[in-house]
Amino acid sequence: MTRPDSPDRRLSSGGTRIRVKRACNSCARYIGDATDEEIEACLTGRPLPDVRHECPHCTTGGQS
Repeated sequence: MTRPDSPDRRLSSGGTRIRVKRACNSCARYIGDATDEEIEACLTGRPLPDVRHECPHCTTGGQS
């Protein structure tokens, strides 16, 4: 299952709503939206989980 990758959204107020993105902890490529649990880990100083298994670049041997 792949993560959602939400685009930035223009708000009627003129601002932009963005979603925090998660990067692979091996190759640093973005893999999609950060989960609530990952954001909570950042806020509380806990390490982020390993997400190499979710990264198309790392799981295909760099062929993506």
